[in-house]
Amino acid sequence: MKRSYGWVLVASQTAVFCLLAAVALVVLLRIRRRRDIERIARLRATEPPARPAYWDAGADVAATGESGEPEPWRGEVDPGSGPG
Repeated sequence: MKRSYGWVLVASQTAVFCLLAAVALVVLLRIRRRRDIERIARLRATEPPARPAYWDAGADVAATGESGEPEPWRGEVDPGSGPG
């Protein structure tokens, strides 16, 4: 019996093994994908915005004053206020 069904037995056992291995790989890939999606969601939740508020034009008003000219207390030197 073994002599007449040897190749069939090897082929069927190989097919069963490959099928089980494929199912296991699919399950592991789905678990990994779910984990990665959750990780990306956590990263995006804590990610800084693409354009922070201090990049906006409104933030320049705080640094330069209402007139748009630099204020002397910010480190800008007024040419008419030299010593003596």
